[in-house]
Amino acid sequence: MNRSVVIGAVLVLVAAATAWQLRSPGWGLSEAEVIAAERRGRQVFLSSCAPCHRGESDLPGQDELQSDYSTREIAATLDKPPAGMAVFTGTDAERRDLLVFLNGG
Repeated sequence: MNRSVVIGAVLVLVAAATAWQLRSPGWGLSEAEVIAAERRGRQVFLSSCAPCHRGESDLPGQDELQSDYSTREIAATLDKPPAGMAVFTGTDAERRDLLVFLNGG
């Protein structure tokens, strides 16, 4: 095998692994589990959050939540919602899935 091809393949694998590590904030999930959690989290968002956070009011919508707030900030808000925000009543697994979805994996 050509040495430059091998080096190129190694660089691609290293870049992919680095991107995966940066994307996942320590969820402790495999890539397949993160994909499944994102799917479930989207459903949690649609049923629990989207009625108010649809981006058509003063409240941030999904895109703003994903781009403007860190996972830590969203988790803190779920733990102690501001006045007027409904308490998140989902399970710990649903909360994690929601955070995975809003974090983009």
